[in-house]
Amino acid sequence: MVKVITALCIQDPELSKYQMQPEEWQQIERMLSFLRPFAEVTNYMSAQSYPTVSSIIVFFNGIMDHLDECKHKGIYRKSGHLKVIAEAAESAYLKMKEYYNLTSPLHCVMTLLDPRCNMEYFRKKAKFTDAQIKPFLQR
Repeated sequence: MVKVITALCIQDPELSKYQMQPEEWQQIERMLSFLRPFAEVTNYMSAQSYPTVSSIIVFFNGIMDHLDECKHKGIYRKSGHLKVIAEAAESAYLKMKEYYNLTSPLHCVMTLLDPRCNMEYFRKKAKFTDAQIKPFLQR
């Protein structure tokens, strides 16, 4: 896409004033990288024709891990446009945490019962302790 847009800007004098510099393309790539997991989860959840309730905890954890990583990533802690991404990640993390706290134990039970996730997801990926998992197993 970069090559096509650059070629258009070179060919058309009217468009040449809009030609983007390599740093601007990098900014766009970083923004796309930040937003990509949101698009993937949205597309997955809205395109499915079968129940996805067992995926809610998995997706919450995935997005929150991504946001946590973006908050602490060195490239986002710099000043300017990259700092805006870190600040957006912080705000989004806090909002996601609010909604995560509204999930019910039923969501965890559904995730435990899903053969794609089961106990392995909670132990290895989500890093839950046995004490955290025990109440859901008793349900």
